Amino acid sequence: TLTSEPIKLQVGSGGGDTTSPDTPSLVSPSDGATGISTSPTLDWNSVGGANTYRVQLSSSSDFSSIEADQSGLTATQWEVSGLANSTSYYWRVQASNSYGSSSWSVPYDFTTEQEATSPPAAPTLTSPADGESGIVISPNLDWDTASGAETYRVQVATSSDFSSPVVDQRGLTGTSQTVSGLANITSYFWRVQAANSAGTGSWSSVWSFTTESGSSTTIPVPVPTSPADGASGISLTPSFSWEPVSGADYYILHANRLNPSEMVIEEQVSGTSFTPSKILDTETAYDWRVRAVVEGVEGDWSSICSFTTGTGDRGTNPPAAPQLTSPSDMAIDQSTTLILDWQAAADAETYRVQVATSSDFNTVVAEQSGLNETQWEVSGLANATTYFWRAQATNSGGVSNWSTVWSFITGGKESETETTLEQNYPNPFNPSTQIRFTLGKTQKVSLKVYDTVGRQVAVIVEGTLTAGSYERTFRDDNLASGVYFIRFVTESRILTSQMTLMK
Repeated sequence: TLTSEPIKLQVGSGGGDTTSPDTPSLVSPSDGATGISTSPTLDWNSVGGANTYRVQLSSSSDFSSIEADQSGLTATQWEVSGLANSTSYYWRVQASNSYGSSSWSVPYDFTTEQEATSPPAAPTLTSPADGESGIVISPNLDWDTASGAETYRVQVATSSDFSSPVVDQRGLTGTSQTVSGLANITSYFWRVQAANSAGTGSWSSVWSFTTESGSSTTIPVPVPTSPADGASGISLTPSFSWEPVSGADYYILHANRLNPSEMVIEEQVSGTSFTPSKILDTETAYDWRVRAVVEGVEGDWSSICSFTTGTGDRGTNPPAAPQLTSPSDMAIDQSTTLILDWQAAADAETYRVQVATSSDFNTVVAEQSGLNETQWEVSGLANATTYFWRAQATNSGGVSNWSTVWSFITGGKESETETTLEQNYPNPFNPSTQIRFTLGKTQKVSLKVYDTVGRQVAVIVEGTLTAGSYERTFRDDNLASGVYFIRFVTESRILTSQMTLMK
């Protein structure tokens, strides 16, 4: 009796048996699967002893009409293309080696997807997350499957309008794509679009990510030169220096006090040396290090150098007077909150700063002492006002002379609405009442009380006041009941108010 099944041979050789391979088992598409792509990948399990595989695809279960027949496959999968939509197919696999072929596997069937009648939906992005930072420069972009999609298009750009995309890849069949060639420390925008035979869908929402700083292995490490490692008796305002790194945009300098541990210097330096304005502690151990930054990428830190400060020779004589630096003398249009800067004075331990509206400093509006740095922020100044300022240095040996006096003028205009006189309260009153007023800038003012015939009966305020709100109490037990007038005079306005005393 003849049979169409292959005969499995068994040949003896040297005491061992060698046979044709076992029959493969199919994996994917699963038996009876529907909605399968018209270009599916057929997968099966490997079998022992197989050298190659043969795959057949048919539109009939008895394989009388073969649509595809591929032999000599060494992998356990095969992609077939050009299938028709909404069609059922049957497939099977056979394994072979030099001794023969296995039986055909049990056939599986699947049905291809329907032909698209409308473009697919917009994909949903998944990774990297929107706004995520520290992303590698060859990231894997992922998105969810879009309903009805056959292929995808991915764009990556440095602008959200995608006017000049750096990546534009079409015809992708998966929902993940690795892109390469991106720059370090750069923000990118990306989006995905799905397509099928009916057309192209809408773009996904636009997401962004920022790439990592990158490897620093190619950036040379600066070599510290001063203070040298192990140095002692170092100045309290030491000059840090190091050898240059070719192509460095700037350097980052860190200095740390060892006990108690505290970062005392953390600076970006454009050159290869730096002298801090902060005065270090006497006879104290510090360490320092420096790194270069090239095209936005930070290099490795230099070796750490330790040093110990000296006594500073402070305390025998008062320090020199500081020299003011900013704002420059007679500067105009300055902010009402600004930083005052001066140069470090030799042997100084702390500084004192005064700000006034008069050059003789009889009207000091801001003052701060005990400063151990060479700058101080002053706030709450009035608009369109001239101010004078000076600095003084101190140490255990005494106090320096005041610096040269500099002046500056704040910007803006005084608003007349900022100078007000409110109605006294209570009114009528007995025996006292509260008078409130505000000033838009520092100036000379007077607040006086007159009777109905114009005679002055009381002086409440006479002198210079800074900008702000004020409240004064008026009481005079010698006055008779009646109407009185409050007269408030500033450098630019005269305001009056009427009040009644009832005894």
